[in-house]
Amino acid sequence: MQQNHPDAPLLPHRLSVLGEAMRAVAQHVWTALDDKLVPTIPVPDMLATVARILAMLDAQIQLVSVRTNDLMPEVIANQTASDLAVYRAVGRFEASVRELLAGYHQVLSLAAFGDGVIARNLLANAYRHTLNEIHDWLCEVVFTIADPLAAIQRRGLPSSGHVELPLTLTLTPAPELDELAKWVAQHSARRTPRPSPRTPAASVTTRPAQPKSPGFWDTLTTAILLCGISNALFGSDADDCDV
Repeated sequence: MQQNHPDAPLLPHRLSVLGEAMRAVAQHVWTALDDKLVPTIPVPDMLATVARILAMLDAQIQLVSVRTNDLMPEVIANQTASDLAVYRAVGRFEASVRELLAGYHQVLSLAAFGDGVIARNLLANAYRHTLNEIHDWLCEVVFTIADPLAAIQRRGLPSSGHVELPLTLTLTPAPELDELAKWVAQHSARRTPRPSPRTPAASVTTRPAQPKSPGFWDTLTTAILLCGISNALFGSDADDCDV
């Protein structure tokens, strides 16, 4: 067993760089969530706008999922990753998060009127729900990399041998999606054409647009740090910590 100096870092350098880069992303998300925008984008058809925004949200979260998964082979499991490679990988991840933030800001900028304001606010809160989950995950990544021992103790994991520190981004359906579904159903019903006296009622079909939860909401995007931590960290020798 290789003995580490007490002051030697527990994690390889590339993960320390990852933690600092992700800290900057977390700070940007937190700041952007507090942005106040004046509604200036006209909304001639709120029903169509809801469908378009939900499709956009779906695509944006899929991209975040892809970029998050990319961090595993590009950084976490890549022992030869340079600082530049780490920053590039985080940059691609951050770009996907910025797309989500841009979508959120676009929703805040919708100049809705009447009960269209309800739909706009539900859309905005659906975005906030997802962005808050991403921000919380980023904070967990930063905390774990900055102090893996504290993360191990907090989770009640073994303090010896190889310890897996799973950093799992779980995106859950926003509660606002149910309310949006009700709003869409109500407004779609208002547009349903009534059958004329000459048209058999059976020939009239109604296909209201229903906001659906993006298919990957329940998908887990996971990065696992495999840290070899020995009893020495709590009083004896230590193994190397790597992934």
